[in-house]
Amino acid sequence: MIIPTSGRLVLQKIKQEETIQKGSLILPSSQPKQDRYRVVNCPEPNQTLVGKIVYIDKYKGIEVTYEDEKYLVVSDEDIVAYEGQ
Repeated sequence: MIIPTSGRLVLQKIKQEETIQKGSLILPSSQPKQDRYRVVNCPEPNQTLVGKIVYIDKYKGIEVTYEDEKYLVVSDEDIVAYEGQ
């Protein structure tokens, strides 16, 4: 498990899926790119964010590979929005 330092979050990218729109297949490469990430770990004050889907500034964070999985470690200030209530 990757444990971030204070003020950082560990994110995992949500894979973009193919979608069908009005009977035609839209390939992932032709869809507008909007990267979505799920928060997988963060320090105590932000524990309520674990599991939430977030959007971050482009080109932010440090990519880390752990047990053949890719993660992104970002500052909590790099989160621009999150989905949910």
